[in-house]
Amino acid sequence: MSKQLEALTIGHNVDHLPHSWHHAYISALRESDPHKLLGRIEYAISAIERRYAQWGTDPGSAAELTAIKKCISTLRRLMKEVNQEFELPDRSSRTALSSGRTAPP
Repeated sequence: MSKQLEALTIGHNVDHLPHSWHHAYISALRESDPHKLLGRIEYAISAIERRYAQWGTDPGSAAELTAIKKCISTLRRLMKEVNQEFELPDRSSRTALSSGRTAPP
């Protein structure tokens, strides 16, 4: 994917964060099998959504919030590229992240 190298830079900037969502994110970016990539992207989005659900009881830092916003944007672009490449329907519309809930309050 053309955006993966750019996106990996974001991934390295979140390595110090204590939550596991960034591991799922990096795993999606590093996936080289196009047949597994969409599943990895969806898993990463799901991991970010789980972190979002925890935000009220375990608020993160401003740096984590910034990283989450950038990672969501990158995952959306990557998913769109995958969907276009394989002419798949856009499955990102099923996620809460694509319905306007892009970051914790």
